[in-house]
Amino acid sequence: MFGAARRISSSSSLRRRVPTTVGRGAFPTMTLNSAGGEKEELSCAFFFVSCSMATSCRRASSSTSSTAAASAAPMSSASATTKSWNNNDLLFSSLGSSSSSQQNLLPSETQLFDVCRAELRAEELRDAVEGVPAIAPMVPPGWSMEPRSTNSNYFVLTRHPPRQRGTKASSSSPTEDEDEGTVMSSHRKFRSRQQEEIERMERDLLARRASTSSSSQQKKQQQQQAALRLLPVAPSVQIFCPMRTIDPSLHDSSVDLCEWTGFDVLVRKQGGVGGGGAGVAEPARSTDVIMFSMASVNSELRLRSVQVVSPNQAKTAISVSRHISDSPGRESTVFATSPAAALEVVTAFDLTGEYYRDTQLYKGPLLSELSKPMQEELRNYVHNALGVTAEVREFIAQMLFVLEQEAYTAWLAQIGHFCSRK
Repeated sequence: MFGAARRISSSSSLRRRVPTTVGRGAFPTMTLNSAGGEKEELSCAFFFVSCSMATSCRRASSSTSSTAAASAAPMSSASATTKSWNNNDLLFSSLGSSSSSQQNLLPSETQLFDVCRAELRAEELRDAVEGVPAIAPMVPPGWSMEPRSTNSNYFVLTRHPPRQRGTKASSSSPTEDEDEGTVMSSHRKFRSRQQEEIERMERDLLARRASTSSSSQQKKQQQQQAALRLLPVAPSVQIFCPMRTIDPSLHDSSVDLCEWTGFDVLVRKQGGVGGGGAGVAEPARSTDVIMFSMASVNSELRLRSVQVVSPNQAKTAISVSRHISDSPGRESTVFATSPAAALEVVTAFDLTGEYYRDTQLYKGPLLSELSKPMQEELRNYVHNALGVTAEVREFIAQMLFVLEQEAYTAWLAQIGHFCSRK
């Protein structure tokens, strides 16, 4: 379905993104032991380098630079620039490979720059050997992916409910009408004119009946409104997919998991006018917004929890997930919205895109404690009514892998570019 898109269910695809010469995990500090027994700490966020570190790091750079040079030897060339991969090596194009451009850098910065460049070349070599680069899969039918910024750590899928009777249908693509033949186009025009004529005759008939019997007409209108309220309302589904794909087996060897991807499904009841039904306006209720916390575990779709949220919390979640300019943060939300709305947005999300679960809200029961019929009906509702199928789960896993791969290569380029600045 997704062509050459890489499957993320195996542990090898996840560990493929782990660099060969330097780890990708969260390193709060790295300690270097000098000859005199002194310890110097390098922070992952900021490099506080003093003049006394130059002598101790110069000794450590001799052995590590040879390792980085050996790993980069198969892909090195005499040219002054490296080959562009995913537009990330462009940051290194003005640096070159000569030692004269790095003579004013500290030995530790030169070493880190060489390792970053070697890792970028290793990523390019892995894709060349495997023959299947990380490409974005196709969006499942009936779903749409909202635009996202380059540095955002999430993406949003939206599934709108099908149109009600009497509403105008929008074409699925701009060229849909152009691709169809003129015979079908003229047939649609004839049917539309015929439908308009029938509706006009019905309106005239209703007007004549209203003039003769107003009481019976009012009763009929009440019956029609009652029937409209009984019509089923298709839910509007929105999936918030942050980059939180983890491998629990890397942290705990006893856990038999190779892939875990979590995402949240926000479900709203959306009617024709006000949300109550097909053309009937009704006030919104808190029970109309339900949030399903789901996960893809070893390529298996699992339901984690079912939580009922208020409309205000649902609007907050949607507004943050639709924040295209940047990831949810304090500065962007404070300057983009009013203080009250910004406070609501900031308290609903943290900086990593996770929801802040309010302790005063009921999280729902443990799904394992529910009866088997209840569990089965919840799964059927998610699969049939909401459309969250195995195809959607596979798309989320594939898309998160592609976005994380792009973010990783961009991160390598930015780290190397920062170290190369004089």
